[in-house]
Amino acid sequence: MAEQSDQKLTGRARVRALLIDPLEHGGMQRAKRKAVEDHKADMDKVADRIGYLSDLGLAGLSEYLIRLAGPRLQWPPVNLILQGAWGIETPPPRESSYARSLLASAKGREAYEGGWHAELLDLAKRMGPPPNRYSLQQLKESARDNHRRVEVIRDRIERGFGCDDDRRWLDWYQATRAEAEAIIREASHARGEVAA
Repeated sequence: MAEQSDQKLTGRARVRALLIDPLEHGGMQRAKRKAVEDHKADMDKVADRIGYLSDLGLAGLSEYLIRLAGPRLQWPPVNLILQGAWGIETPPPRESSYARSLLASAKGREAYEGGWHAELLDLAKRMGPPPNRYSLQQLKESARDNHRRVEVIRDRIERGFGCDDDRRWLDWYQATRAEAEAIIREASHARGEVAA
């Protein structure tokens, strides 16, 4: 590990170095009924899926897993580990199968055409359930409010009255919109459709 001290670890190696290896060295062990190869495959899957977590997020997940493991110190099932990770920090949209699939669906196309794709992506990032009739109405109302807020903030900025909070929100909203558009366009391209 000394030779890697000058390099920043990424992906699977980082999750192993900051979460899996320290827990296993501390006594966390595979479930008794799980084969060694299956346990290794589970840990590889975990390492691949949670590489987006910050160092603090990995430290928090480590503490959570120790509590979850209880006195037997056995690794919990993969789905519980991933659920804990998502509760700490939601994955970026491009790493979230749920967000990508929701935006690639007919709802995503409808959201893009209706101008509420940023709000749909925000819902997906929070792992909210797929929208029903009631939540669709809320998303559309939220989009109308956000579009008005964009106009107000741009006007404030043009007149020299925009504050840092305004700029941060506008940057977040524009980035969310752009990310949603990119995911929807990629899905359209993958289906062989002409991009909107």
